[in-house]
Amino acid sequence: DYKKIETHIGTSMFPKNPKVIISTRSIAKDNIFLRYCAEMKSKGTKLIYCQHGGGYGQLKFGHMENHEIKISDRYLTWGWKKKNSKKTIPFGVLKNINYTFKINNNIKNICYFVRSRSKYTNRIDASIGTNQMSKYFLNCSIFFSQYKNVILDIPLFPRFHEAVFEWNHKSIWKRHHPEIQQTFTDTENLKNVYNKYDLLIYSYIGTGFLESLSLNKPFLLVSSLKEWPLKKEVYNDFMELKKANIFFEDNKSAIDHIDNIKSDTMSWWDNTETVRIKKNFINKYCMSLNFMNKLKNINTILKNEKI
Repeated sequence: DYKKIETHIGTSMFPKNPKVIISTRSIAKDNIFLRYCAEMKSKGTKLIYCQHGGGYGQLKFGHMENHEIKISDRYLTWGWKKKNSKKTIPFGVLKNINYTFKINNNIKNICYFVRSRSKYTNRIDASIGTNQMSKYFLNCSIFFSQYKNVILDIPLFPRFHEAVFEWNHKSIWKRHHPEIQQTFTDTENLKNVYNKYDLLIYSYIGTGFLESLSLNKPFLLVSSLKEWPLKKEVYNDFMELKKANIFFEDNKSAIDHIDNIKSDTMSWWDNTETVRIKKNFINKYCMSLNFMNKLKNINTILKNEKI
């Protein structure tokens, strides 16, 4: 269909000779747009590509991160800068997230995020792949088992990714944990989740915890670095989160911390040292800006970089 795609692009509403193309995700998912970008670049169009989620700049290796930086003329990150790269520009979270919520001192309910991945490998990076997903789901299930033995008065609501990828993990969890509240939250939009749940728990290193950090939503990140290896230059920053009792490498430590703060969340979340650590991490990996200011800043980059 090479010729058909060429005809489709030629008759579409795509600009015929753009000076700049800016995108955050389309190269990974949209083959038509990918073809269009390639053809425009061959004619001299500049490509500004932008980080679209978590893991970038943090995980030990990632094909998509390397490829996206390689093909772009400038690469806008959420705050980090790639060593020895003139292309990467620390910019801020390029998502229009403006969730409103109240931070309660007493935790009444918790939302536990569980990720999913395709059964068939479609990318190579240091995050959990196909061969590791079964171990990951088992560990998440163990978290629930351990949680119910320690904390009896706060319901834990699992939130599964809307893409199931044929894993059938919902049915397995319902069978293994009939005593746990099974109101799955994957049909709720994130605005409601942020407003409804007092504490969020992320079981993986990805987009969600960075968004919560930039919005100052109380959360825990629980993930083994054996399954999610980090870049050497990033490791110490995660150890700082660990020191602040935000990041945990094992289930038990995270659950014990919840038990300690459940009636006085602010003494932990607004602690002077915790706030300092949060700010340092935000400045490196999830800088928050007003969305309209981000658009203005892109124009400044175009001018300063002479694009």
